[in-house]
Amino acid sequence: MRIAVDAHILGKGKGGVERYVAELCARLPALAPEDSFLFFINSTYVPAKRDPNVRWIRLPGSEPMLQRSLFLPWMIARFRPDVIHTQRIAPLWSNCPVIVSMHDILPLTVPDDYPGMRHAMVRALTGWSARRAHTILTVSRTVQEEIEGALPGAKGKVEVIYNGVNREMFSWVDKKIPAGTNQEYLLYAGAIEPRKNLVLVLQAFSEVCAGMGDDLKLILAGMDRDVQYAAGLRRTCRTMFSDGQVIFTGFLQDNEYLEYLARASIFLAPSRGEGFDLPPLEAMACGIPVICSDIAVHQEIFGKAALFFQVDSPNALAKAIMTLYNDSQLKKKLRLRGMACCRRFDWEATVWQTLKIYREAGRKKSV
Repeated sequence: MRIAVDAHILGKGKGGVERYVAELCARLPALAPEDSFLFFINSTYVPAKRDPNVRWIRLPGSEPMLQRSLFLPWMIARFRPDVIHTQRIAPLWSNCPVIVSMHDILPLTVPDDYPGMRHAMVRALTGWSARRAHTILTVSRTVQEEIEGALPGAKGKVEVIYNGVNREMFSWVDKKIPAGTNQEYLLYAGAIEPRKNLVLVLQAFSEVCAGMGDDLKLILAGMDRDVQYAAGLRRTCRTMFSDGQVIFTGFLQDNEYLEYLARASIFLAPSRGEGFDLPPLEAMACGIPVICSDIAVHQEIFGKAALFFQVDSPNALAKAIMTLYNDSQLKKKLRLRGMACCRRFDWEATVWQTLKIYREAGRKKSV
């Protein structure tokens, strides 16, 4: 089979979706040496390795919507894959079966968090993409229900394949904080944007500091996805906290992210909406206890492995943080449960299941 994957997101620092595409592109060639792969990438991305059964093909331009709507159909016609896998939006034309990954449909369900023309186009094309797709892949039962409820064209097409955890990269190392360094902190990792609920985190952290003192730090690690929102958070921090209490790291490379994980006391996953939420699972793999919002997808993925708080209550989050800090037995219990939880999610299994979908679609084309 000749399998094409739209990998334009690689190298853009786009969080969980980029991690997903990167794992596909890294693992597919070795898992299916008898198949050939076409990985369509952006103009700046440089592949880390070259496999003999992979061809890396650059998409013209830099605007993702134009790449998928105009250039990707041209590439499909030119290279004639047996199946193509895209993210969220199907190409406007294809002569082969189209697999579409919809990691979430948040631009449809919470449109106020996704303003602007690009997101308006995404909303307009999502329903069409569901009708156009041979198969829709998603990453949780929660999102499957949302897709099937919101998109009539998705009925009978949605397959759930969970994301994985790279346990070679993310693993528990019992590192002790050197005496006198006072580096204990809460860690959030993800995009800086409204749905991540970071205003509530700052409100909760203020309560925690009032109850426990100002030695504790909060690290907000991730790229500014919404520049105005991020600027507002920084202004709030200047009025509520002393210098250095809240640290914005910006986008982190994996080695930098691992350094922050190594010394985090608690990992926060406060989001109001997710398709899967990979960072808290990676934190669990590192033995870090996790506190997360009580949204449906968090409860589905983490179960009893996390401490939950009511998503719209800063006081509930503050109480959860202080409870966990003061209860060493609870910390130990969550650490063990978290490491057991993350063993359920494996990238190798994710890629194998995805490859099975490719082959089923490819066989239908050839019939």
